[in-house]
Amino acid sequence: MGSNKGNVLRIETPDEKDQRIARLEAENALLRQKIDALSHRLFGKSSEQLDPDQLQLLLQGIEEPKKHQASSDETSAPEEADDAKRKKAKTKNHSRIRGLDTLETEEQIHLPAEYEANPDAYDIIGQEVTELLDYRPARCIRQIITRVKVRPKNDSSQPPILAPAPTRPLVGGLPSFNLVTDLIIGKYADHLPLYRQQGILQRYGLSIPRDTLNHWTLQSLELLVPIAEAIHRETLATDYLQGDETPLRLLAPGTGKTATSYFWVFNYPTGSISYHWSKNRSATNLHNILSTNFSGDLQCDGYGHLPLQTSSTFQQAPGSVSRDHFSSP
Repeated sequence: MGSNKGNVLRIETPDEKDQRIARLEAENALLRQKIDALSHRLFGKSSEQLDPDQLQLLLQGIEEPKKHQASSDETSAPEEADDAKRKKAKTKNHSRIRGLDTLETEEQIHLPAEYEANPDAYDIIGQEVTELLDYRPARCIRQIITRVKVRPKNDSSQPPILAPAPTRPLVGGLPSFNLVTDLIIGKYADHLPLYRQQGILQRYGLSIPRDTLNHWTLQSLELLVPIAEAIHRETLATDYLQGDETPLRLLAPGTGKTATSYFWVFNYPTGSISYHWSKNRSATNLHNILSTNFSGDLQCDGYGHLPLQTSSTFQQAPGSVSRDHFSSP
């Protein structure tokens, strides 16, 4: 092997090549030891982790401190460095908070009492700004909507005219869309059972029976069925799906025990996700969910009830992942 330095060609002798290889192998072994030490330090059990002093000794040479890069400005102006540190400490408080700039903002101006009493005696020379993150507790509002009924003055034979009734999620029901939306999000997104939401409403001064809250929630969920069906159709409109059945424990009234049900989850990468619940993991559930609208490959974790209406041979893919082909009848 040769090297070209300063346009002078130099031929590497076999001994020099062997020495270079040996040096590189030694460096490689040292770097591997350092990586293993870092892995033990970060991911090993507490009994296996290295002492910090031993780790520091082993890692010497990876990152040498830059002791000689201190500028003359830093040594000549230590006060400026201290000021910069203090400013950084002030702004660091908000560094991990995201979304502040998207919130509704309220600005208040507080004037000294002396200035308010006699503003002509003072000049405004500056201001100090304080930022707070505030919270406004939720509240329930009783809305009374009055619809005025009228009729023409010059023709009393005409039928009365009445403003249309407001749209509500439950026909003849009391809750508004805002209230039932909050109940659904609280129960299914924030994992707040209805008895906890009942207690929250009581803090607002409102006592609502739990079975009433349950009725409002279930009836409102019926409005979301068309959306769920549209998502399911979009999910099956592909020729490749990933699927899994996830066990879910649920109460079994009257038995004093819990039973196992299943969430069937199907998605295609970067696409929609479709959820289906069933009391068991029978192949009939898979057939009912997929066979009428889906034709393509299903990837799953070795589901024992496959194949179902297959047009290709069932194959076991690497990593205990099964793939089968479904076709609509």
